[in-house]
Order: sequence, then structure tokens, then C-alpha cells
Amino acid sequence: MIKNHKGYLLLQVANKLIFGVSFFALASFVTLKELGEWEIFITTVYVLIPLISLQLHTAVFRFIGESLYVQTIHAIVNRSVYFLLFSVVLFLLAQHSNSILFFIPSYVAAILYGLFIIEFLKGRGELFKSSVVEFFIISLSYIAGIFSLYVDSGLPYYEVITLTAILASIIFHLYFKRTLSAGAKINIVLLKKMSIYSVALIPNALLWLLLNSGFKYIILLKTNLVHLAIFSINFRLSWALPILFSVIIVVIQNQALAVYRKNKNVEVFLLNKSVEIGVIFLLIGIVVWGGVLYAKDYYNVDNSILINVDSELLFVLLVSSILFILSSVLGLVYIVYKKTSLALSSILVSSLISILGSYLFIDSFGLYAVAYALLLGSFVNVMMRYYDLRRLSVQ
Repeated sequence: MIKNHKGYLLLQVANKLIFGVSFFALASFVTLKELGEWEIFITTVYVLIPLISLQLHTAVFRFIGESLYVQTIHAIVNRSVYFLLFSVVLFLLAQHSNSILFFIPSYVAAILYGLFIIEFLKGRGELFKSSVVEFFIISLSYIAGIFSLYVDSGLPYYEVITLTAILASIIFHLYFKRTLSAGAKINIVLLKKMSIYSVALIPNALLWLLLNSGFKYIILLKTNLVHLAIFSINFRLSWALPILFSVIIVVIQNQALAVYRKNKNVEVFLLNKSVEIGVIFLLIGIVVWGGVLYAKDYYNVDNSILINVDSELLFVLLVSSILFILSSVLGLVYIVYKKTSLALSSILVSSLISILGSYLFIDSFGLYAVAYALLLGSFVNVMMRYYDLRRLSVQ
């Protein structure tokens, strides 16, 4: 796996490291309140993406390998340039406001255009190119935003992030429009089939966000931006594991689809992968937890974000992140068998447990209530997906 996709994996590691490190780099330049505002900004961006795109970019990845859909997909990706045009217009309109929230629509539109290109390339097996696009549209925008704070440019960092994403998207549009069939037309029948597949993923995507990010709105509702920032510091440290896992999820997904197309046992493959991945990330989690606590105890952290790290909070969130990884591996069964709508039930139940637990007990137990509610919801999700894997494999 690593041998065949070395370039992609290396660049993906770089992309994920930049994503993770940028949060802590930002924390060193802004107040906890401003850090909380950024968490709401980026969370809202990823909530809006599935609603606006109808998750059609995921269908581009799934169906590009079927020759019947190629021309329709080329036409869809060609028309995704409208997101880029909207991004420019919305960015100009946002100049009249000093609020970070007004830049959300422009950033969403720029990211959406990038996602259509990224999924198109992934579906064609051009994984390295897809990671290059991700680097320049997403990772580079974070670097530019942090750099603007470092040099004290005077520009709001979120404005720099948005502008960089737009400019990178424009460059890639000029480059990739030669790859796409200019005269390709959309077949309405095929588009409907793709839409049925993708729309079913919208609740799935939103509930995943609710399960793993809904706590941000609960904390903001029940406390304030400072508490949100403190929880997010611990959560982001634990989320290093899923971010690292996201580097290889596409490769595992392609392997699962290959197993299915060869009429081999998908259940055995996914269960073996779950054990393999689970053991690896359990060991990584232990190293992360011990390393962070060591750094906090033995180094001067009075002026560091590590002063906001809580050992119990971090431990619970790390276990929850490992369960999230396991549920992602098991959840590939829905994609393999084109039963994406079935993913809704497990995420719905686990999300309700997480959100209701957080809301009901945060007043009594503080941020610990949010962490344990998230842990319980993640565990239930794994169990329900394991059941679905066994059931679908038998059918």
C-alpha cells in the first residue's frame, strides 16, 4: 500500500500536519476568545459544504471509474467553476465587514471548487495530483494566514486564508480545464443516479460533523468562546490520530472496492483492517498522551497553550478518536455495497447520545461531560457499524 502510493502519502502527511499545527500556531498569536471564533468559523464551513454541494463531489469519486458516467462527470466538474466565481464575488462583498463570520461563504465556495477537482483526481487514481491540489488550496491558505500574523501584516488572518484559497483555485482551474472535456454534456438520467447516491450522504456527513463538532456549539451555548478554545486545544491534540488516519483512508477504500470487484470477502478484509489499524493507532495514542503530559510537566508552560491541557480530558478524547477511526474503517462497507443511506442510523444514534449527553450534563460536570458523551456516542457507532457489516456481508 505505502509502496504504491508513497508520493501521495508523504504529501498527505504534510497536508495533515499543516492542518493540525496551524491551529496551535494560530493559538500562539491570538487570544483564547479569538481562537474560539476560529473554531466556530471552520466548523461552520464544513457544515455548509455538504448542504451546498449536495455531496455531489463524492459521487464524482465513486462513479468516475464507470465509463458510462465519464462525460457527465467531466461536465459536472467543468460547471463547478461557478463555485469559484461565487467565491470571488462573496469575498469582495465581505470587505465591508470586520467580522470573521462574513468570510465564511466565500471560503466555502473556494473549498467546494477544490473538492470537485480533488475527488475527480482521486477517482481517476491520480492520488498525488489530488494531494497537490489540496496542499495549495487548503494547506497553503493556512500557512499564508499564520504568516500574515507573524509578520504583522495588518490584514485579518482569516481574510488572507480566504484570498489564498481563491487564488490557488483560480490557478488550478486554468491548469485542469485542459484535462476536462470542454464539450461534455450532462446526462440527466445519470445525474439523477449520482444525486441519489450523493444526497443520501448529506445526513451522513452532517451527523458526522454533529458527532465530532456539535459539541462546539453546545459549549458556546452553555459557556463561552474561552471554554470552547480550551476544549478545542485538547480535542485537536486527540484529533491528531484521525487526521493521520485520513492520509490512508482513500487507499483503504480503493482496496475495499478492489476486493469487492474481485468477488472476495469484504467482511474479512474490513475486520482485519480494523484490527490492524486499531492496534497501530492505540500505540500512537499512548505516545501522544504520554508525550503531551511529559511536555506539560517538565517544561515551562506558563505562557504556552499546553497549560490548557487536561490529562483526563485528553485521554478520553484520544480513546474516542480511536473509536472514530474504527467506525470509519467499518463504514466503508456502505460505500462498497452502495448502501450509503444505511450509514444514517448509526451516526444518528451516536450523535444524539453525544449531543444530548453534552447538553444535559455540562452544567454539572463541565467539559468532562462533553468528552465522555462523545466517547459513549463513538462506541455505540462502532457497535452499530459492526452489526451492519455482518448483515450486509451475509446478504
